[in-house]
Parts: sequence; C-alpha cells; structure tokens
Amino acid sequence: MKKEFETSESMRIGILLAICGGFMDAYSYTGRGGVFANAETGNIVLLAISLGNHNLRGVFHYLVPIVSFAVGVMISQHVKIIRKNRPTRLHWRQITIFFEMIAMFIAGFLPQEYNLIANSLISLTCGIQVVTFAKVRGYAISTTMCTGNLKVGTMNLNMYLATKDSSYARKCLHYYGCIMFFVLGAIMGDFFTRRLNASASFIVVGLLLIANILMFFNHKNSERKSDEQSGN
Repeated sequence: MKKEFETSESMRIGILLAICGGFMDAYSYTGRGGVFANAETGNIVLLAISLGNHNLRGVFHYLVPIVSFAVGVMISQHVKIIRKNRPTRLHWRQITIFFEMIAMFIAGFLPQEYNLIANSLISLTCGIQVVTFAKVRGYAISTTMCTGNLKVGTMNLNMYLATKDSSYARKCLHYYGCIMFFVLGAIMGDFFTRRLNASASFIVVGLLLIANILMFFNHKNSERKSDEQSGN
C-alpha cells in the first residue's frame, strides 16, 4: 500500500524550500553584514560573548534576530490554531508562506544601514518555515538549516552500511538530498546577491510564490479526490 503524505510534505515543495533556506543564509552573509540569519545557535553564542564582555550594543544586535525567530515560530503556530478552528479551502501553510513572502519582500528594499532589520526579517522567515514545513515525505527534515539533517542522514547511512536495509538508504538520500538543494540555494544566493545586492531577496519571494501555488493546486486536487471517494 502506497503511503500518502500531506501536500506540504511533497518533494517539490521540500526542494523549493530548501533552496530558499540556502539562498537566505547566503544572502544574509554576502549582502547583509557577514552573518548567518538562519542559524540562531550562532546568534545565541555571540549574545553570550557580548554579555560576558559587557557589550550591551552587541547584546541588542544579536537579541533582535533571536526574538524575531521566536516570533516567527509563534506566527506559524497561531495561524495553524486559528485555521484548524475555522477551516477554509485555503491551507494554513499557504498563509504562513504569505508572511514569509512579505518579510523577504520588505528586506529587499532595506539599505545596508538597516541590515539588523533585514536579518531579523530573515530570522522571522526561518522561524515560520522551520515550524510550518517540518517534514518531507514523512521524514522530519529542516529546510532552513543543515546540522540536524547531516546528523540523521549520516546515522541512516551508517545503519544501511551495517544492515544493508534499503529503507535506511532511502532515508539517507532524503536528508542528504535536502542538504544538496540547500547548498544549491546558497550558491544561487551568493551569485545573485553579488549582482543584485539587497534586491536578490525578491528571488526568494518568487520561489515562495511558486511553492504557494503548487500547494494550492495540490490541495484542490486532494479535496477533489476526497470528494470522489466519499461519493463512491
């Protein structure tokens, strides 16, 4: 029996979001002051160093994107709760993608002196995406960072080498595949940011729009199939 997955867990959307994740990290590093706005662990470490050195300006500099990430998580959960209590034909994940698009659209207009705000908007987007799209074809995969994917992918590779069970190989390929598309997104992000500067974030907006459209049509198709099955 073929296992069914939610529309948001499809490979096509997972690939697009992984490319977006890599693109945003390269964009923030290349064009927004040499920081990785997706990686809050690094911000927390730098926040701790600033605290230890009594650097209040540094504390604020790293605290803002951390809080923005947390706000993104809250937005995602809040939209999910509201939409589950008030179901509509528009999937709640499509609404969260809309918030991501707005954040990256605004970032594209911000000059260099507002890099803190731009990076905070990217952190907000990351917080939304990491909660909203937590799985690809049933596997718990992150499309905004690679550490967890590298860990789980390598564990499955090791299990395959030890047992020759093909299911471990499939899992490994999913996790390593996500890393590969994240890397592709980072290459694209660096390339376009060097040429388009801040406006490169509009490419992320376009990719998110494509993901949103794919979800819309897939969601409609799923509803149609459900209606047909209930009518039989």
